[in-house]
Amino acid sequence: MDVVLLLFLIFSIGAEAQISAESRDEHSVNDNFENELEQGYKKLKGVPNADYTKQLLEQLHKMEPEIKQELTLSPERKAELREQMKNYVEIKNDYGQLMGQTIEEINLDNKIGRALFQGDILLTKEQADEIIEDVKENKANRRKRQAYRDSRYPNTLWSNGVYYSFHWNATQGARRVFRKAAQIWQSETCINFFEGSRASDGIVVFQGPGCYSNIGRIGGTQVISLGRRCEHV
Repeated sequence: MDVVLLLFLIFSIGAEAQISAESRDEHSVNDNFENELEQGYKKLKGVPNADYTKQLLEQLHKMEPEIKQELTLSPERKAELREQMKNYVEIKNDYGQLMGQTIEEINLDNKIGRALFQGDILLTKEQADEIIEDVKENKANRRKRQAYRDSRYPNTLWSNGVYYSFHWNATQGARRVFRKAAQIWQSETCINFFEGSRASDGIVVFQGPGCYSNIGRIGGTQVISLGRRCEHV
């Protein structure tokens, strides 16, 4: 699990949400969706935006093929991100040994993947409504969202810097890797990070049942969960 890339989700209006055939088989998804959604929601109950995400997921699920196209990074943006990351993120690969599970795999193991949009995203009411409206109206939504991925990306999203704090249950490992990931972002972008809880807009890092976050800056306090097995950069 890459905390640097999970931070990328926080700074993005789009999200890389790869769906593997093994974990998202169409028939099993349709058969088990409601049970898995309810099971995941019970674990996420009380997390900001979990209620509204649950209410919309059934509707979003029916439209997922179209919606996935709107929230998936373009090949060019993926290549750009990987090019940036390879310059300063150490990739360990000892004779083909896996570095760890993906975000999706961790969340599926924790039984919360179905209760998160595309496996790791908490959507606000406004974000979900906009997606549904765009898909229903069959508009070229990609052009509108491109405004958030222009040459100023991602500075316009956190122009006053990013304030973050840790919930009391955040592990020392989670605190360490989040600070390290924040340092990487700060060294490679114009985004400044400040540890503290006094800002009106900020991120609270806590230990939830898996790895997930909001998408982009939503205003006020928003969360990023670094649960068990999410504590790696």
